[in-house]
Amino acid sequence: MLKTLLGHSLQLVCELLETDTKQQDTYSEYEKREVSLVTTDNNNVQQVLRDVK
Repeated sequence: MLKTLLGHSLQLVCELLETDTKQQDTYSEYEKREVSLVTTDNNNVQQVLRDVK
């Protein structure tokens, strides 16, 4: 169940990141920082997934 939840979260984060990249030209600096935070979280989740396997 944990893997399923993490996988679903990763999928949502990836979709958000794809959307964000397309709109990045119009972003303020604050919003760009939020995107980089999401990327960091995504890497952490991937590390957790590797540890779970």
